[in-house]
Amino acid sequence: MKKRKSNRNPEKNTAKSDYKIYLFAFIGEMLVLCGTLSVFSLIIVKSGIPSGIIPFFSIFSFAVSAFAAGFIAVRPKRKNGIATGFISAIPVMAISAAFIVALNGGSISYIFIITLVSQVLCSMAGGVTAANLRKKVR
Repeated sequence: MKKRKSNRNPEKNTAKSDYKIYLFAFIGEMLVLCGTLSVFSLIIVKSGIPSGIIPFFSIFSFAVSAFAAGFIAVRPKRKNGIATGFISAIPVMAISAAFIVALNGGSISYIFIITLVSQVLCSMAGGVTAANLRKKVR
């Protein structure tokens, strides 16, 4: 008996699973971003921190969420940590860039550049961290 050839394209399956991974990373990144922004807003309201520190809280929040996106996206496959980590953070980088430019009245400031650079570096670091973690051996 001859084996039956399957019409399934393995590249199509991996592309579909990649979309799911990136979507899951985006959702995780947004949850982490909302959580860190909420914690920092609570700190700002309760402690009366000066307004000069507020942009650095937002930079830190975006950096932590980018790290989480890179980590979440790379963790299932544990391959291509830098590239996958970077790709997973692109949607929130675009959203943050649009908000920062809109809040600054269309001008680009040092906060804009620092935020984007920190997001790129942290998303790649999250991807590398997830790729280099070892599986637990029992």
